[in-house]
Amino acid sequence: MLESYSSQDFEYIFMPKQMNPKCFDILKDIVMQERTAVFDLKILTEDFYEILPERALSSGRALVDLFLDLNSLQRFHNDHLDTLEVIIKNWAECLRNANPERPLVGDLLLCSVHNALQHYRKFVQSSPIYLAAIDELTRINSTFADSLIKLQMRNFYSCSVNFLMLKVVHRMVVWQNLLGRMIAALLEESDKDKIVSQLSSCRVAVEKVASFNAEKKSTLEGLVHFTKFVELGNDLNIVDGLTDPNRRFICQGWLCKWTKRGFIPHAIILFNDALLFAYRSQTDGFIRNAFLPLRAMTVN
Repeated sequence: MLESYSSQDFEYIFMPKQMNPKCFDILKDIVMQERTAVFDLKILTEDFYEILPERALSSGRALVDLFLDLNSLQRFHNDHLDTLEVIIKNWAECLRNANPERPLVGDLLLCSVHNALQHYRKFVQSSPIYLAAIDELTRINSTFADSLIKLQMRNFYSCSVNFLMLKVVHRMVVWQNLLGRMIAALLEESDKDKIVSQLSSCRVAVEKVASFNAEKKSTLEGLVHFTKFVELGNDLNIVDGLTDPNRRFICQGWLCKWTKRGFIPHAIILFNDALLFAYRSQTDGFIRNAFLPLRAMTVN
């Protein structure tokens, strides 16, 4: 996705290089990531919410809880972005005026991590239920399914709702990478005495996020595979679904077979417990023509 730049962003870009500490540049990257997070959540809480049938929201708790959690995350990220925008603006002003004053970046990020984990712990835990509820509604409600396709093909973004959900649940993985970069930047600072407390706070923050990601690793991997199965089911017109708690996607390949009708594309998909074969029909896209369980063996 392309991300827009404001006039202030261009001021940061064209500032003299010696005035841009690495910590400042990384904080700008964090701001840009937060803008993306806010944009993604806006699509889910507004555009996606608008196409949901009222009956679906009143007949079960899963979708209601989904939007309660998404709205809570959106408020958090909006507040976090507002705070970061003020800090980056003030810091840029200090750099422009050769003022040595700088924000307490480590303390800020540690506080942000503490607040974020309270939201993401619940959201990641409940995400398998949320994604399953969206998939079920798509299969049983053709009107909603058509509206979802139209929503996903809008010009300003062209990606699936499931992909946006995956971006949200993996947000702490992104944060772990950014926090690691901030620690590396602080370690390169020449004045160690001034940054020691901020370095300590950053290390605590990254340890908290890394612990959370390790704890939720199997859940995150399961969500990726579930989304892949839904995608394959849609592409191959498989009504009964491919999802299985223990099934994992390994790889896929394509080949063309010569027939009287010309070259016919075939798809071969390998799971850890099965092989799936499909071919391209003239009318209905791909059609599954074989699903072979790998009996007494699995693929890692």
